[in-house]
Amino acid sequence: MASFFIVLGSRLQCNIFSYDYSGYGVSQGKASEKNMYADIEAAYNSIKQRYHIPESKIILYGQSI
Repeated sequence: MASFFIVLGSRLQCNIFSYDYSGYGVSQGKASEKNMYADIEAAYNSIKQRYHIPESKIILYGQSI
């Protein structure tokens, strides 16, 4: 999956922020709907606050688990 995001970022000339939900991929924790929503919120807030990206510049993209 990482190679897909590298190619996508290169073609679109943008930065890609990717993560696994709790309990999936290499992430620790338990997979649950509650944790999934918490993960989404934490990732989104991290992009805005840590990287100082305005909401108008963030595009959300998801794939089925």
